[in-house]
This record gives sequence, C-alpha cells and structure tokens, in this order.
Amino acid sequence: MKRSVVSFIDFFNASCKLSLFAVAPHIDRKNLQKKIMRSGQTLKMEADVKGEPAPVVTWKLKNDVLKTNDKFKIDNEDYKTSFSIIKIKRADAGTYTVIAKNDSGTDQVDIDVEVLGEYNTITMKAILKLDVPVSVAHF
Repeated sequence: MKRSVVSFIDFFNASCKLSLFAVAPHIDRKNLQKKIMRSGQTLKMEADVKGEPAPVVTWKLKNDVLKTNDKFKIDNEDYKTSFSIIKIKRADAGTYTVIAKNDSGTDQVDIDVEVLGEYNTITMKAILKLDVPVSVAHF
C-alpha cells in the first residue's frame, strides 16, 4: 500500500510540473517584415515559433487557410515554420498571416507581400557614325 501511495504522489507532482511549463505561443518576427518581390521569383519566409506545448501553425491569405500545393510550400515542424511561394505573380500580392496556437493562447503576424512586374530586358544597339572631316598634315 505504501508503494502505491508514493507512486500516486509522484504522478501528481509530475502532472503539476508539466502544467507549470505551459507557455503561450510566440512567433519570432525577425524574418517576417514586408516583402517586395519581382514577378517570377520565389518567396521564402521562415520563423521560429516558441510555446509549450509546441504550437500548431497555420498560414492564411484573406482568411483562406493555405495548404502545400504546386504554388505554395508550407513546412511546419515543432518550433519552426517555413512558407514559400514558387514563381510569385502579381496576383499573389496581399497580406499573409501566420498563426501559432496552443492550449495557452494564440499569436499571429501579418506580412505584406508586394509583387512588382518582371524586369524588362531591352537590348539597344548603338551605331556610331562619324561624319567629321579629318585633315592630314603632309611632312
């Protein structure tokens, strides 16, 4: 009987310790500032995500939850997230939101993405024509 009481006390103490370590999510904003991209480039954003238990991370655009597909690549691991847009277009511009959520709370960051048109390459050929009289001195 003494052993079962000790086991219960150990279990109770361990449970209390676990609940003390619950931490609301926090998304590191260091790499999540406004992005200005050229059409055709690949955009990649990465962020560390803190919290206990490990937060569940979601990416959104205009309240639509984004999933990995031919256009978007989302990779969520415990405590880290990355989001890529392959061959970005002007239609992809907007405010993207990353949300981290666990039992202790929620954190979110909005990232404005601006997409400029492609570089236009102009090849210019310059023709230099001199119509200048040249005098030749005779010695």
